[in-house]
Amino acid sequence: MGFEIQRALVSLWSHRSDDSEENFLCSGVFIFPGVVLSVKHVFDGRKGGRVWVRPQVNRSPALAIAGSITFHPKIDAAWFRIASAPPEALVVELDRSPSHRRGQAYQLSGYWASKMQVDLPHAVTNWDDGSLRYDTTPVHPVGMSGGSLCIEGRLWGLMTEHYVDPLVNRGCAIAMHQLWDGFLDGIEGLATPSSVARGSAQPAALREQLKRELAQAIKQLFGRPPLSAWPWALPLVDGIPDRFAKALAIDDQQLGERQVSLLRNLVTALVQSLNEGEVELRNTDPHRVKEHLMRSMGLAARLCIDPEKAESYATAQGLLDVGARTVEGAMVAVNERPELGWEPGRDATAPYVKDSRAMTSGLEFGEGDDQRYGLASLIASMPSKTHNPTGEPRRVQTDAELDRLRAFLTDEREQHRGRCLVLLAQQELAADTVAWLRHLGVVVLALKMDQPSVFWFDEVLLLGKVQGFVHAIAAHAVWKNT
Repeated sequence: MGFEIQRALVSLWSHRSDDSEENFLCSGVFIFPGVVLSVKHVFDGRKGGRVWVRPQVNRSPALAIAGSITFHPKIDAAWFRIASAPPEALVVELDRSPSHRRGQAYQLSGYWASKMQVDLPHAVTNWDDGSLRYDTTPVHPVGMSGGSLCIEGRLWGLMTEHYVDPLVNRGCAIAMHQLWDGFLDGIEGLATPSSVARGSAQPAALREQLKRELAQAIKQLFGRPPLSAWPWALPLVDGIPDRFAKALAIDDQQLGERQVSLLRNLVTALVQSLNEGEVELRNTDPHRVKEHLMRSMGLAARLCIDPEKAESYATAQGLLDVGARTVEGAMVAVNERPELGWEPGRDATAPYVKDSRAMTSGLEFGEGDDQRYGLASLIASMPSKTHNPTGEPRRVQTDAELDRLRAFLTDEREQHRGRCLVLLAQQELAADTVAWLRHLGVVVLALKMDQPSVFWFDEVLLLGKVQGFVHAIAAHAVWKNT
């Protein structure tokens, strides 16, 4: 799914109604709903009230800056808010890679002499330690400050002031990774450092990380009595049952499938041992064992996914097109902790596991604020029984209720319990609504059953095994209150 950078760009002007070339100042870009990132030097000698913003998608009328402008203390960067962004505007995702990528072409987009220039090939060559900026080539046109330097559809850098040297064909850029502590992190809801770091992993490294975490979760499960002495698990190899260790040693596309099957067999055997009195869980043991079991199955299910697809979902924002057959399969594909949403469905034989953190809707909420309040009400009815014990639909009717919902969902997302709104065939949401939902803490998924599956292992078989696993745990009395 390509990103239309034109819909994220803005131009800055010194006059509200006159867009002749002499009033053009520079470029900027939406990095969050209603938030523009641009360069600091354009404001020298001007107050915010003397600068106006024209988004490419809606150049008239010009928009005023709302509130104060935040300037970086050392780097040529500034961000500010406008009162309302056009509905068609998009928000560009930030690439916080800590260094430039040699040999890869960046795409420079922005305005030159008040006219848009899009996807000009550019290269980043060196780091200038004295000026805290990167050298680029070729030189960007004078007046293109604030232009976006993108790679793979994400904003890596921003063009800034020129070298004034007729013998040197180079420009200057600042990178997104320079702009965090005390600057961009002042924008509430903008992506956190940890989420970007997770998404920056290469697919092979991501897969190795999942394998290590799975081995650790299994080791914690069998690390102490009673399971460390349970006959089914013996012998232990480095704290892991031998059958798990052997399956982990063969790294191929069936690795996840083997682990899922072993965990399903483990729970079946454990429930039988509990019923026969061979194993007894006391005090805190039931909660500990269930936690490690669920965590292990979540990691095993993730190992059934093509790691390149998983990595692309980890770095994506906004609307995600997911090649899955079911809502539950899509949730496994995009969630780092899918097990946190799993619940046993009413039918133990159904070939899928219920996921309490996914929702679907016909989106029959009208338009504008009515649609947003309708979506917010749907989302508010989703949280766990702890927060919504009756399970009855909730109605969000005020901005104060919306703020409380956003605070709750933001905390949930930080605990890896984020919600997803799933769009089925023929359903659509406007770009500004998708951005608003992301600000609220909800990811929008579009099921694309005509695309290649994200799974290496049959999705329905996977969900059937997970369903049996979750039901076996839920059905035993020892776990009723955990």
